[in-house]
Amino acid sequence: MTPLEDRLATILVEKLGVPADAISSQATLDDLDIDSLLVVEFALLVKKEFGVRLADGEITPALSIANTAQLLASRGVAAA
Repeated sequence: MTPLEDRLATILVEKLGVPADAISSQATLDDLDIDSLLVVEFALLVKKEFGVRLADGEITPALSIANTAQLLASRGVAAA
């Protein structure tokens, strides 16, 4: 996983209680059993952690960790 993906994984593990061994670059939030309320919480945590503006609904259960990292990179978040 990339450094940005690792940072996202850390949020999932430390803040949302996702088991670390379940996380991979291609795992979607749905694969990780993140329900709709936790998707919203994850989006808020991501906004706070990375200081980016995201529209409501941009982070969805169908996004993988890699897709989420790409979204953040497209908003200027550094890969490291």
